[in-house]
Amino acid sequence: MTDTASLLRELSSLGLDDESAPSPPPRPVTPVRPTTTTKKKRGLFGR
Repeated sequence: MTDTASLLRELSSLGLDDESAPSPPPRPVTPVRPTTTTKKKRGLFGR
């Protein structure tokens, strides 16, 4: 059974191969729609 350290080394080495490839442009931030103040808050999961 392989240990966690070797798995982490394997995963970290996978990202090193993509250094020469151009990175995709960052996604534009979508504006958050402001909530109306007239609505009563119903709780964390209220809809």
